[in-house]
Amino acid sequence: MKGLNRILAALLAGLMLWGMPGALAKPQDAIEVPELAESVESEIVGDWQDTSLALPDDLALSDGLEPVEPAVDTSDMADTAAPASPNADADPFSINAEGVLVKYSGSNRAVTIPDTVVAIGRNAFKGNTRLTEVTIPAGVTAIQAKAFSGCARLATVNVLAGEITIASNAFSGAKPLFCTVVGSDAAAWARRKGFRVEDNLVVPGKDVRMAAAIGDNLRIFTSGRKAISFYSSNASVATVSRDGTVSVRGGGTTQITVWLEDWTPQYITLSVPFPEASLSDRSLSLGVGGARTLSVDNLSGRTVSWFSSEMGIASVRGGLVTAIRPGKCTITARLSDGTALSCAVTVTDNAALSRTSLSMKAGYTHRLGVSGLGGRTVHWSSGNSSVASVKDGVVTALKAGKCTITAQVQNGKSLKCKVTVKDAAKLSRTSLSLKVGGFQALKVVDRGNRAVTWSSSNSAVATVHGGMVVARKVGSCTVTASLSGGRKLTCKVTVSEKTK
Repeated sequence: MKGLNRILAALLAGLMLWGMPGALAKPQDAIEVPELAESVESEIVGDWQDTSLALPDDLALSDGLEPVEPAVDTSDMADTAAPASPNADADPFSINAEGVLVKYSGSNRAVTIPDTVVAIGRNAFKGNTRLTEVTIPAGVTAIQAKAFSGCARLATVNVLAGEITIASNAFSGAKPLFCTVVGSDAAAWARRKGFRVEDNLVVPGKDVRMAAAIGDNLRIFTSGRKAISFYSSNASVATVSRDGTVSVRGGGTTQITVWLEDWTPQYITLSVPFPEASLSDRSLSLGVGGARTLSVDNLSGRTVSWFSSEMGIASVRGGLVTAIRPGKCTITARLSDGTALSCAVTVTDNAALSRTSLSMKAGYTHRLGVSGLGGRTVHWSSGNSSVASVKDGVVTALKAGKCTITAQVQNGKSLKCKVTVKDAAKLSRTSLSLKVGGFQALKVVDRGNRAVTWSSSNSAVATVHGGMVVARKVGSCTVTASLSGGRKLTCKVTVSEKTK
């Protein structure tokens, strides 16, 4: 190419010398144009390959003249091709001196409006059926009439501007989803028009603080400098993908770090309200010793601490409420975000004896039971232990009479049972007539579990062992059965001569 320029410059200079008045004394003094030397490498292409007008490289020019480099169109040469624009079209944007985008002539499906644009003019994208997504930077303050009219395939409009005025028919014939910065004028406009809206864009031009809701998917845009990396300080609150999409997962606060291409960071402090939490029960009624586990719905990553206003009435640990003694108290679940949830607890003593009255025969037993203890112990006592005794709930009737058996429940009621004892014990015989050497067995009827001690008033006349009476000699005596508890039963024994 340089050889071509040098040849053309020499040729032009020669022609100029030839045509200048008085430049040469005579026509015969004109410069001869020899053929192009074989040593000169030809770089002429196309029609310029005719070398009949070629000049030698060492052609001398007359004093006072400078060689001229001719303008050559190199737009179609690969080694000088201009780089493609970010929107992949050479110069797709027509922007006037006021910063209004007058016309977009590119063919991209996804278009990002340049940051220098302050308004999108009337009909700027009208009828563009290739356009599927457009990103409108924060500096745009207006979208004029029919700017995107007839863009039937336009699916997504990312509006990064907070304050923006949009003409009523700016998007006629299109039904895009508007992804807007939270609180943007564009969101309100789009909702009025019946468009779908997602308030979920973050545009960090500086460190920002913002709120989001669980389930939101936020998209981070950066203006001017490219974002190359993202990081969330609390993945339980939000995670961020490599393309800058933030997925909000739980309540709390996280800091999103946006690393720009020059490795300067920008920060987004994201606060996510926790969902409303509630206790599984707002009130409980428990018997002493009873227990119930409370749980918190919608904790969403929060921790919980449990408290009882009266630990002596009801205790709580890990949500397990245990009733201790009758009364009322409040169980509080305090969440890590400061939320306090309460449950009113009423503790009653449901302990009860299996019997409140008993009619018993002396020498017999009956076991009393206590329900509703809830793990508590019971202390038993008798109002008259000579009539009836009690141990671990087992009542033993000793002799005729009346008494009260008491069951004192730990931290609870004093339960009572009235006991009436009747003594029905009797001997199988109350009198005996025996011959000397004869014998007869006596038994105690209805003695229960009482021990019996036998005795004879005159063992020379009759003896007794285990109720067996043996006649020894003529005479009379009394056999006595003494029962534990003091009851005595007697039998009159008469002994006569043995018949010959």
